[in-house]
Amino acid sequence: MEESLRSNTRPSTRWTSFDGWDYNGMKERLKRSLAELNKDALLRHAEPIKGQKLSMSDPFSAGRF
Repeated sequence: MEESLRSNTRPSTRWTSFDGWDYNGMKERLKRSLAELNKDALLRHAEPIKGQKLSMSDPFSAGRF
């Protein structure tokens, strides 16, 4: 049951901060990579694999709530 709950919610709903990734420049690399990600290409690639229409969360602040 927990697995079905997780599959119905976007992972980003659990993300609240990049703070835990702030070591050896990881935070900056992660932010840069996410900014450069071609989301349209990723969705076009993933949809045939999953066999369903997919969407991504809108950009959000990863600062603490």
